[in-house]
Parts: sequence; structure tokens; C-alpha cells
Amino acid sequence: DRAKIIFAYQNADSLLDVNIPEELPEEEEQQESQEQKQEREDSNKLTTAEMKENVRELVKRDLRKCAGMPLTQDVVSAFFNILTIHAHPSVDGVGLDVYKAMDELFGRKKVNIIDKHVHSGNLSVKFEVYLKKLYYMLHGEEIKPQNEGDKVTLSNCIFAFPCLKSLRWSTKETEHKLSGYLDIIRNNRNTDEGNGAHASYLLTEQQLDSNIKAFVTLYFYVTGMCYEELKAKYDI
Repeated sequence: DRAKIIFAYQNADSLLDVNIPEELPEEEEQQESQEQKQEREDSNKLTTAEMKENVRELVKRDLRKCAGMPLTQDVVSAFFNILTIHAHPSVDGVGLDVYKAMDELFGRKKVNIIDKHVHSGNLSVKFEVYLKKLYYMLHGEEIKPQNEGDKVTLSNCIFAFPCLKSLRWSTKETEHKLSGYLDIIRNNRNTDEGNGAHASYLLTEQQLDSNIKAFVTLYFYVTGMCYEELKAKYDI
């Protein structure tokens, strides 16, 4: 079955129930060359500045309505600087994962649905680690669980940041929307089946786009609300 699947993938006109020919075409005829693949990927790639601008365009409308939020371009710049700052070995790895997701989702002219599935899931899972890194940068210590001996959860991380904790009870329209974004992250992490972000295969592309907007906006919201303190400590 595996051989049939691979053959069908490599030969668009074939069907899974046909016999595989005893001799497959030469590898160089069956697969695009490494050079061709690289050229195709390069032609689809945007510059870092273009990628950051795409992110800014996505989040600026929500962030501008938040009281005390710095200029969106300053928040975007600070966010990408934070990803490269060394805070603690247990959380520094999140920078590579989140940058990869941002680059794949916003640094391409066209993004296929598979990448949206993969990287929206990564962003939802890594949000907890990003909060842990921010907290360590601000306080020089790790977030503590509610009860000694318990593991630190996403809820512990959210409640460690007043700007996130207060969203649930806010009556302001924008903060109410952000609270809904937090609910999306919680639901994406904790499905009834227990498979969290892996359940994203059930979502349509439109739903994926909505989730990506929710996740990315939260990353930049919490960054912006901590911006002044972070800037004082790290000159981000």
C-alpha cells in the first residue's frame, strides 16, 4: 500500500488500485531536480521586511484599539527581537519554532493548506512556551503552578499576565474579541479527543485562517502590553 501511495503521489494521472510498473522511470525524470525545487521555493519567498509587514497588516486593526498599546510596527519589531534573546535554556527554543511558523505563513507569496495546518498548530502549542519566556525575561524566574508539585499549565501562564487575565471579564469590545481568541487557543489545545492542535485537519481553510489570526494577534497583544518593561530591560 505504501508503494502504491508513493507511486500515485509521484504520478498525478495514476490511481491507487492500478498495478505499479516493475520498473519506475528514472529518478531524475520522476522528481524535479534539487535545483528546480530550490528555484520554485525561492520564487515564492518574500523578504524578511515583507514578511513582517504582512504580520503587521494582520494584527494592526485589533491592536490599535487596545489602550496603552505602542505603535504596531514597534510591537512587531520587538516581537522578532524577543525570539532571538537568550533568557533560559528551557524556553529559548521557542524562538526558532515560532519564527519558522511566522516565516512559512507570512513570508510566502502563496501558502498551501498543509502549511497552514502544521504551523497554526505549532503557534497554538508554542503560545504557552512564549508566555513562559516573556515571564522569565520580565521577572527572572519561572511561572509557578497553582499548587506546589503540579505542572505549569496554559492557564497558569495566562493568569501570570494581568493583561491576559483581565480579558475574560472585560466589557470592552476589542478585549472581548481577544478573550475569544484565547478561547480558540484553549479549545485548540484541549479537544474532547485529547489530540489538541492535531485536530486541525478537521478545519476548513477559512477556519484555519481565522485561527491563525487569533493566535498571531495574541502573541503581539501580550508583547505590546509588556513592551515598555521589556524595552527598559533589553532595549528591544
